[in-house]
Amino acid sequence: MTAKESIWTSSRPWLLAAALGLACLTVAGCGRKGDYGIVRGTVTFEGQPVSEGMVVFFEPELMVYQGARIQPNGSYSVAMSSGPGILVGDYQVAIMPPVIESPGSKAFGPMTVKEYRNIPLKYRNPRTSPLKVSVVEGENPPFDIDMKP
Repeated sequence: MTAKESIWTSSRPWLLAAALGLACLTVAGCGRKGDYGIVRGTVTFEGQPVSEGMVVFFEPELMVYQGARIQPNGSYSVAMSSGPGILVGDYQVAIMPPVIESPGSKAFGPMTVKEYRNIPLKYRNPRTSPLKVSVVEGENPPFDIDMKP
Protein backbone atom coordinates (compact mmCIF):
# COMPACT_ATOMS: atom_id res chain seq x y z
CA MET A 1 0.00 0.00 0.00
CA THR A 2 1.41 3.39 -0.94
CA ALA A 3 1.30 6.48 1.24
CA LYS A 4 -1.61 7.86 -0.81
CA GLU A 5 -3.71 4.70 -0.40
CA SER A 6 -5.72 4.06 2.68
CA ILE A 7 -7.36 0.94 4.00
CA TRP A 8 -10.64 2.25 2.54
CA THR A 9 -9.33 2.43 -1.04
CA SER A 10 -7.25 -0.74 -0.94
CA SER A 11 -8.35 -4.11 -2.20
CA ARG A 12 -10.36 -4.77 1.00
CA PRO A 13 -13.94 -3.74 0.12
CA TRP A 14 -15.22 -6.02 2.89
CA LEU A 15 -13.65 -3.69 5.45
CA LEU A 16 -15.63 -0.73 4.12
CA ALA A 17 -18.81 -2.83 4.00
CA ALA A 18 -18.28 -4.00 7.59
CA ALA A 19 -17.71 -0.44 8.81
CA LEU A 20 -20.84 0.82 7.02
CA GLY A 21 -22.87 -2.10 8.37
CA LEU A 22 -21.74 -1.37 11.93
CA ALA A 23 -22.62 2.31 11.50
CA CYS A 24 -26.10 1.39 10.22
CA LEU A 25 -26.73 -0.92 13.16
CA THR A 26 -25.64 1.77 15.60
CA VAL A 27 -27.91 4.41 14.04
CA ALA A 28 -30.88 2.07 13.64
CA GLY A 29 -30.84 0.79 17.20
CA CYS A 30 -30.32 -2.88 16.48
CA GLY A 31 -32.10 -4.16 19.60
CA ARG A 32 -35.46 -2.56 18.78
CA LYS A 33 -36.18 -4.05 15.38
CA GLY A 34 -38.65 -6.85 15.74
CA ASP A 35 -39.63 -6.17 19.38
CA TYR A 36 -43.36 -5.51 19.12
CA GLY A 37 -46.15 -5.10 21.60
CA ILE A 38 -49.83 -5.58 20.82
CA VAL A 39 -51.88 -2.57 21.88
CA ARG A 40 -55.65 -2.25 21.69
CA GLY A 41 -58.42 -0.60 23.64
CA THR A 42 -61.40 1.71 23.40
CA VAL A 43 -61.73 5.46 23.09
CA THR A 44 -64.54 7.27 24.87
CA PHE A 45 -65.50 10.84 25.70
CA GLU A 46 -67.21 11.17 29.06
CA GLY A 47 -68.06 7.47 28.94
CA GLN A 48 -69.52 7.46 25.39
CA PRO A 49 -67.68 5.74 22.50
CA VAL A 50 -65.84 7.95 20.04
CA SER A 51 -66.84 6.44 16.69
CA GLU A 52 -64.33 8.05 14.30
CA GLY A 53 -60.76 9.25 14.23
CA MET A 54 -57.29 7.95 14.94
CA VAL A 55 -55.28 7.05 18.01
CA VAL A 56 -51.75 8.30 17.27
CA PHE A 57 -48.72 6.95 19.13
CA PHE A 58 -45.64 9.21 19.04
CA GLU A 59 -42.19 8.08 20.17
CA PRO A 60 -40.31 11.39 20.67
CA GLU A 61 -36.77 10.00 20.84
CA LEU A 62 -36.92 8.40 17.38
CA MET A 63 -39.62 10.75 16.03
CA VAL A 64 -41.77 7.75 15.09
CA TYR A 65 -45.56 7.97 14.62
CA GLN A 66 -47.96 5.04 14.41
CA GLY A 67 -51.73 5.36 14.11
CA ALA A 68 -54.74 3.13 14.70
CA ARG A 69 -58.18 3.83 13.21
CA ILE A 70 -61.01 4.13 15.72
CA GLN A 71 -63.88 1.79 14.85
CA PRO A 72 -67.59 2.80 15.11
CA ASN A 73 -67.84 1.09 18.53
CA GLY A 74 -64.84 3.09 19.86
CA SER A 75 -62.35 0.22 19.69
CA TYR A 76 -58.91 0.37 18.09
CA SER A 77 -55.97 -1.97 17.52
CA VAL A 78 -52.50 -0.87 16.46
CA ALA A 79 -51.07 -2.64 13.42
CA MET A 80 -48.04 -2.10 11.24
CA SER A 81 -47.60 -3.28 7.66
CA SER A 82 -45.82 -6.37 9.01
CA GLY A 83 -48.74 -7.31 11.29
CA PRO A 84 -50.33 -6.44 14.62
CA GLY A 85 -48.39 -4.43 17.15
CA ILE A 86 -46.13 -1.47 17.60
CA LEU A 87 -42.43 -1.18 18.43
CA VAL A 88 -41.66 -1.52 22.13
CA GLY A 89 -41.13 1.87 23.80
CA ASP A 90 -42.63 4.84 25.60
CA TYR A 91 -45.22 6.78 23.64
CA GLN A 92 -47.10 10.03 23.89
CA VAL A 93 -50.63 9.46 22.62
CA ALA A 94 -53.03 11.77 20.77
CA ILE A 95 -56.58 11.33 19.51
CA MET A 96 -57.13 12.87 16.09
CA PRO A 97 -60.48 13.56 14.45
CA PRO A 98 -60.86 12.11 10.95
CA VAL A 99 -59.68 14.26 8.08
CA ILE A 100 -62.29 14.86 5.41
CA GLU A 101 -61.73 16.22 1.95
CA SER A 102 -63.55 19.23 0.60
CA PRO A 103 -66.16 18.35 -2.04
CA GLY A 104 -64.62 18.11 -5.50
CA SER A 105 -61.10 18.82 -4.28
CA LYS A 106 -59.52 15.39 -4.03
CA ALA A 107 -56.53 16.31 -6.17
CA PHE A 108 -55.96 19.99 -5.48
CA GLY A 109 -57.98 21.32 -2.58
CA PRO A 110 -56.97 21.51 1.05
CA MET A 111 -58.04 18.82 3.47
CA THR A 112 -60.35 19.96 6.24
CA VAL A 113 -61.05 18.63 9.70
CA LYS A 114 -64.65 18.01 10.65
CA GLU A 115 -65.59 19.58 13.99
CA TYR A 116 -65.66 16.97 16.73
CA ARG A 117 -66.65 18.19 20.17
CA ASN A 118 -66.01 14.74 21.60
CA ILE A 119 -62.26 15.07 20.97
CA PRO A 120 -61.03 18.02 23.07
CA LEU A 121 -58.18 20.08 21.60
CA LYS A 122 -55.65 19.12 24.30
CA TYR A 123 -55.86 15.45 23.17
CA ARG A 124 -55.21 16.22 19.50
CA ASN A 125 -51.47 16.89 19.84
CA PRO A 126 -49.12 14.27 21.33
CA ARG A 127 -47.12 17.03 23.02
CA THR A 128 -50.14 18.51 24.84
CA SER A 129 -52.09 15.31 25.42
CA PRO A 130 -51.91 13.89 28.96
CA LEU A 131 -51.99 10.37 27.49
CA LYS A 132 -48.85 8.24 27.70
CA VAL A 133 -48.24 4.51 27.43
CA SER A 134 -45.25 2.19 27.80
CA VAL A 135 -45.46 -0.67 25.33
CA VAL A 136 -43.80 -3.95 26.27
CA GLU A 137 -43.16 -6.95 24.07
CA GLY A 138 -46.15 -9.25 23.49
CA GLU A 139 -49.73 -8.65 24.56
CA ASN A 140 -50.22 -5.43 26.56
CA PRO A 141 -53.13 -4.73 28.90
CA PRO A 142 -55.95 -2.79 27.18
CA PHE A 143 -55.09 0.90 26.80
CA ASP A 144 -58.58 2.35 27.22
CA ILE A 145 -58.89 6.11 26.85
CA ASP A 146 -61.74 8.10 28.43
CA MET A 147 -61.28 11.76 27.51
CA LYS A 148 -62.64 14.60 29.64
CA PRO A 149 -63.38 18.19 28.52
